[in-house]
Amino acid sequence: MYTRVLLEMFSNVKSLLVGADTASKVASQQTINDLAQEIMEYGRMLQDDYPGHKISVNIAEVGRRFREERSTVVRALVLLRKQGKAEPGRRSDTWRLRV
Repeated sequence: MYTRVLLEMFSNVKSLLVGADTASKVASQQTINDLAQEIMEYGRMLQDDYPGHKISVNIAEVGRRFREERSTVVRALVLLRKQGKAEPGRRSDTWRLRV
């Protein structure tokens, strides 16, 4: 987990120093896939703590927890939705996970 964060941090610093365009700052598909898996693991952890409850996650909370931008978290949740593992909640900033 820390290795990925460090690699992304060095990549971001390098991009800023080199003056890379904004397209390179957009999260890669691999980053989205990794984040989606981490979100599902987080949901399983919540399910273990609260068995029998439906698991909802807040976009801002997930972003802070995994140190990702809101747009990246939303892209990961949309990917999970396409896989049938998540659906938007009643509020605009929450998603329900199917763990």
